[in-house]
Amino acid sequence: TKTTLRKHVWFHRFRVVWLYLTSLGRRKGVAACLEKMKAREKGAFHFTITYFWIQMVHFGIRNFGADSLMFF
Repeated sequence: TKTTLRKHVWFHRFRVVWLYLTSLGRRKGVAACLEKMKAREKGAFHFTITYFWIQMVHFGIRNFGADSLMFF
């Protein structure tokens, strides 16, 4: 269904953000996330929404630890 599809799309985005932030660090990870998502999503890319979710994942990593977000 459409709702399930949206859920999976966001799941993968969160996972990509988590992987980049934990493997590259904040500065390089954010740059890589924005670059790759912009290239992949083309006209559907929204900088503010993407950056918001990067911030939320980073908040979770900093406050709860990278391992606590392994469910991504």
